Amino acid sequence: MIDDPLVLVIEDDPPILHIIAFFLRQAGFRVEGARFAEEGIASARRTPPSLILLDLTLPDLDGLTAAALLREDPRLADVPILLVSGQAADELRVKAAITGAVDFLAKPFTRADLVRRARRWTAARAGSATHPPKPDDILLG
Repeated sequence: MIDDPLVLVIEDDPPILHIIAFFLRQAGFRVEGARFAEEGIASARRTPPSLILLDLTLPDLDGLTAAALLREDPRLADVPILLVSGQAADELRVKAAITGAVDFLAKPFTRADLVRRARRWTAARAGSATHPPKPDDILLG
């Protein structure tokens, strides 16, 4: 449905991209997928999404660089970015927050955790959350 939040998933591994898209669609989200950072950035600029799920390790750019590029675009500056990675080091979580990501999701993750976080950040962006996210609200785990 056109009113459903649009989630842009930037993930280079096709099976992971497919399963994330499947879980999110089942939960009522519209999903756009991209396998490369540049492709995802172009897609976001064409049609700003409600949320961006961004893999940390991509073939053309790393997720931190891609997040910084997305943040430079005024139309995308307030779009929540949820970084996804198989690496869960605290240092990466801090770097993710510094580059503008609102959350960090470590692989493997559950369907429930993915959907919960997607709902939280799309609701926050839509203004229907109990309180808009502030830097102190960033989830690091």
